Amino acid sequence: MWISNIQLDGFRNYKELSLDLSQGLVFIHGNNGQGKSNLLEAIHLLSIFKSLRASREVELINLDMPRTNNASYALISADANRDNTLINIKLMIENHPSELVPNENKTLVKKKIRVNGTPKRASEVLGLIPSILVSPDDIQLINGSPSLRRRFLDLMISQVDRRYLDDLRRYLKVLFHRNSLLKSLNNQSSLNEQLTPWDTQLVKTGVNLLTSRIRAISFLQDSLKTIFKSLTNETDDFALDYISTVPMLKEESALESSFLEKLLANQSKDIALGSTSVGPHRDDICLRQNGRNVATYASRGQARILTLLMKLGQAIYTEHCHGEQPVLLLDDVLAELDDYSRTRLVEYTGQYQQVIITSTNMNIAKPKHQAIFLYVEDGNFSETPYVL
Repeated sequence: MWISNIQLDGFRNYKELSLDLSQGLVFIHGNNGQGKSNLLEAIHLLSIFKSLRASREVELINLDMPRTNNASYALISADANRDNTLINIKLMIENHPSELVPNENKTLVKKKIRVNGTPKRASEVLGLIPSILVSPDDIQLINGSPSLRRRFLDLMISQVDRRYLDDLRRYLKVLFHRNSLLKSLNNQSSLNEQLTPWDTQLVKTGVNLLTSRIRAISFLQDSLKTIFKSLTNETDDFALDYISTVPMLKEESALESSFLEKLLANQSKDIALGSTSVGPHRDDICLRQNGRNVATYASRGQARILTLLMKLGQAIYTEHCHGEQPVLLLDDVLAELDDYSRTRLVEYTGQYQQVIITSTNMNIAKPKHQAIFLYVEDGNFSETPYVL
């Protein structure tokens, strides 16, 4: 998979852009604030249809763009080559300031998706153009909150497994209703039986999530040592532990029983808190290097390498499940690596059909194979000559 053209209208700092891209390594350089990260964000949005940078989707829309019918919009369009077949995918993000989201004090933002001209729902085409975005903020995968690691795992699996995405959406819906009921019960034990149908649904969908996560974790763990050897020439051992609030039993029926037992055992606590204390939404991942929990000992430099391991492991997992390589998007990740690690990373990613790397310094990559260098200033691109 590789992207041959990306078009942006009214997205972030881009008023209008049409950029042709090539296979192989595309290196984008320029000063801070010129649009490098915004371009990679736009490409990644066409994979997951949700920004990992914006707290509100209205932030994605360039406010200087003219409005149509009192609505402002941003358009992202890309041509992707998949097995010699061209796929065009468009994402329209519309802000309607005159309309408010029900029960929320914010304007309504609508997203419209088309694939080869046909309207689609995000759930139908999630991961159709697979991409892996690596950014400086990803260091939180190592030392951040469990919710960030759960999100990483959910996005990784959802891009390649529609059933997982469906189960996740059902689980979160059931969880919302169960938590709402817990708040309304307010220690009224006579009403506890109302939880039973929600418990049953939560267990069914939750077990599906747990078994899928365990399979993904196992695959990811097996790839880490190989990637680490490629990046550092060292042979450390790695383990990924899935830390669950539910006893992890091998048989599905036994797992369902243990999950239900935990829900019942924690019922009084859940009613007091007004929230569900056990389940996949409370779980975590622990990465161990040579037996040690990396969250407690890894330096910032080590954490950068370990973050790359997780994301490059995701790329291998995506290729394994999807049957094709994802586009790698490396946003300013070279700056905090030493020369040796930078060189090894660029060499390692050379196996991918398309890799887009951004940096403020064009000389930081030093590729040993053919690459295209693009300079960006205020959203305008020009090719930079580079001699290997």
